[in-house]
Amino acid sequence: MELSVGERKAVTKKLAIRYKRATRADKSVVLDELVGLTGWHRDYARAALRDALTLCPVVARAPRATGRRAEHVLGAEQGMRGGCRSAVRCAGRDA
Repeated sequence: MELSVGERKAVTKKLAIRYKRATRADKSVVLDELVGLTGWHRDYARAALRDALTLCPVVARAPRATGRRAEHVLGAEQGMRGGCRSAVRCAGRDA
C-alpha cells in the first residue's frame, strides 16, 4: 500500500520531531521506519527528515493586471504598436 503525498508529509513531519531529539542509534531506527513506510532511499529520507521542520518563507506577489485594459498596458510596456499584444484583435486596427 502506497501513501499519498499528504500522508507521507504528515508521517515525515511526525518522525522528524523524534529524529531531531534522538540519539545517533535512535536516529537510525527512525530512519528505518521512514524508509519502510515511504519506500524512499535512506539518503533522501534523511534529507526529508532534516528539511521537514524548516519554515519556508512565503512571499506575496504583486497583483497582476487582467482583462482587455491589461493587454494594452502590457503591450505598451513591451514596445508594441498601439500597445496591444493580441495580433488577432489588432488586425483590424492596422488598416
